[in-house]
Amino acid sequence: MIIHDDFTNLLEIGPQAYEAPDPATAVRRELRAGADIISLCAALPEMCTYHPAEVGEVIGSNHEGHDRLDLAMRVLVGQGVDPFGVAVDVLRRGGCRVLGKLRVNDGHHAHSIPQLASRFWRQHPQWRIGSIEQDPQVEHSLIACPRVGTGTRDYIVKNRGKLLDYAVPEVRAHRLAVVREFMGRYDLDGLTLNFLRGPYCVSFPSKNAPLLTEFVAACRQIVDRCTAGRGPAKGVLGAILPWDIAFCHTMGLEVERWVTEGLLDYVSPSDGYVTDFNMPVDAWVAIASSTRCAVYPTITGCTSYDHDVCLPQEYDPEQPENPDSSRPTPENLRALAHTFYAQGADGVAFFNVYSGIHHGLYPLTDHCLPDRLEGNERRYICMKEPLVFAGQFLQIVLAPGSSQRQAVACRLYEDLKRVDACVRFKARGLAEIGKLEVDVNGRQIPAESLSLIQHTGEGFLYVRFAVNDGFLRQGANEIGFALPGPAGADVIVQEVEIRVEPA
Repeated sequence: MIIHDDFTNLLEIGPQAYEAPDPATAVRRELRAGADIISLCAALPEMCTYHPAEVGEVIGSNHEGHDRLDLAMRVLVGQGVDPFGVAVDVLRRGGCRVLGKLRVNDGHHAHSIPQLASRFWRQHPQWRIGSIEQDPQVEHSLIACPRVGTGTRDYIVKNRGKLLDYAVPEVRAHRLAVVREFMGRYDLDGLTLNFLRGPYCVSFPSKNAPLLTEFVAACRQIVDRCTAGRGPAKGVLGAILPWDIAFCHTMGLEVERWVTEGLLDYVSPSDGYVTDFNMPVDAWVAIASSTRCAVYPTITGCTSYDHDVCLPQEYDPEQPENPDSSRPTPENLRALAHTFYAQGADGVAFFNVYSGIHHGLYPLTDHCLPDRLEGNERRYICMKEPLVFAGQFLQIVLAPGSSQRQAVACRLYEDLKRVDACVRFKARGLAEIGKLEVDVNGRQIPAESLSLIQHTGEGFLYVRFAVNDGFLRQGANEIGFALPGPAGADVIVQEVEIRVEPA
């Protein structure tokens, strides 16, 4: 099990700005997760979490930013503390393997956090992707990828061109120097390349993809050289990547080459922010099957974002007042891990799962090791849009007067002869159960098989029905909904789950 830590959760600052964060205590808390490896963010991509930085630039040292990360870094640097060094030392003493992590082309400064814009970025606008391409047709080809939704397309068009271009030799050289700096300075087992923040790294991706591969190969050389002699378990290079391989190709990420040519020791296919219970990882397993590269699919710290959650307390019992997002439960973690292992994954990774926020899930090993799965309940959420970086639960809207069936997808790898399973969903605008038709893979669920679940929410029905062997298939499934007759208003189906209880 590996945790991809973005470091900000280790810099919790006190109620007063002058109070020092305590990264050592935060790291000791994170050790409770039970991970084999923690991948700790060192730079994004030249704004560094270590001090001092000779090649990179320490976060908070060059700008008058006022977010928590800037304040925390300024307090620590002012005290002469190297927060990254403290974290590495505590993890080492706790017996955990540690990787440095590079956000290969972080785009936060391009849209929301200007203080994360480096001097190097500001001084070289001519090396930005948009300055080099100057061709709107390139953008149109990029956003034509079928697994890219409208929101992600808008983000690509708005922000991708602002990022520095790895096709420029000077950009690659500068960022390799940052990698060389922290890999040479700290007792690290290796390096993770984070391509989620973001995957937009080269201009003219179809032409310049080999230049990005050249960068990955150079990172391989740095890792091998810097970890030589540190021990037999050293020298790991991995990457956290968008889960859709076609999208990776569109962005110029030659992931098959990186795996089959031995550049990477592991890959973590992932969604960007919201965990996808339908995320297919079997294609990654197939690529890696004849190589030494391991596959660790990623579970993220959100199961929905900016969505009307009917019963927030079901997903986030410690903060039920948060009505527009949800976090994974232990049952969700077991469902995700079960799906990943069934597809051939070697382990599980976590991203944006923080010890301060998600401590109710710790130790994560209680829910994700293979021997912890079979005897415990698993809950699959089937409602996320099957798109890269989609951030919301999918809501099915059944319009009055329309009898058209709409369906949600669910990839399931359960033997229903050995478990009890049911489907649960919430329906707004539905007066009674009999006014809704439900099917599983086209097989109609009799109205008398649908029952109501009592709940404390308002404005919706909470519906349940059992599924037996033969209803659901191994792999891809659909759960369909339709209105057989007229309705007074839209019926909105939300939060479809499959709950599996081992017999």
